[in-house]
Amino acid sequence: MDSGKIGAYIQLKRKSAGLTQTQLGDMLGITSKAVSKWETGVAIPDVSLFPELTKILNITIEELLQGEDNKVIPPEKKKRNIIIILSIILSLVTIILITTIIYFKSNYKKVEVYKLESANKDFYVEGSLTSIDDKSYLSIVRIDYLGKEMDLFEEVSNFEYKIYCGKSIVFNYLYNSSETTFKNFLSSILISNVYVDNYNYNKFCIEIYFNDSIGDMKKVDINFIIKM
Repeated sequence: MDSGKIGAYIQLKRKSAGLTQTQLGDMLGITSKAVSKWETGVAIPDVSLFPELTKILNITIEELLQGEDNKVIPPEKKKRNIIIILSIILSLVTIILITTIIYFKSNYKKVEVYKLESANKDFYVEGSLTSIDDKSYLSIVRIDYLGKEMDLFEEVSNFEYKIYCGKSIVFNYLYNSSETTFKNFLSSILISNVYVDNYNYNKFCIEIYFNDSIGDMKKVDINFIIKM
């Protein structure tokens, strides 16, 4: 505790109350010299006198010990401070939100999935083209023959199929096999996530080659489109 600061504070409050040192001393049951010693910082009031002294000077014990009035913020200033704080918080939240949006926008991968459909009425094609940013991947999960010119159960062998995107081959499969049925052969044409570079939605095609039951080479083209 700063006795000099406390003494000066007691003197200030005594004079504000319109009391002399003698009057204050009489009210506390002490001499004016004792009050003088307080105000000059030679001594501080006895703890037992704190309640009555603070009551007379209209101060709190905390204010007496710190030697100054507690700072009371006026309502107008308090309201202004709250507005400033809220404005700062709102600004920070806005900055964080904008930063988050920019981050996710720059790092977010745009994914689009398109359905494959056969452009040949004699074939059913089920698959998809998945576009992730500037890269695309082709998948085919099912091919069925719906026409009448070919026998699904005809025995075929040595089959090969090529998948074109425009003029570029994106997938090629060759299998020298013993005889199997045309139906089983079609069911084997399954591909998953084949990378397609610079694809053209209107130029996908599967070229199928195989030997029929009498050993003649046959070719079947299956064009398919992307369903937007």
